[in-house]
Amino acid sequence: MSMQEETMETNKIRPLTVRIEDFKEGLQRTVAESELPPFLLEMIVGEYLAGISMVASKEYAQGREEWEASEKGR
Repeated sequence: MSMQEETMETNKIRPLTVRIEDFKEGLQRTVAESELPPFLLEMIVGEYLAGISMVASKEYAQGREEWEASEKGR
């Protein structure tokens, strides 16, 4: 394998579907290993989800703003 092929191989991005499955497996393993009761897991995951939702909303607004700005520039 040439050096260029090696560089291309190491720069490959895992497909989204693979990353999703890896995330699910990692989350499931973490939850199982935590040995926390479900009511605490629900509280922790709920707080985490609220934070993710805030970030997602900001990303959506930014993406929308960028899109609209690019459309005006046409």
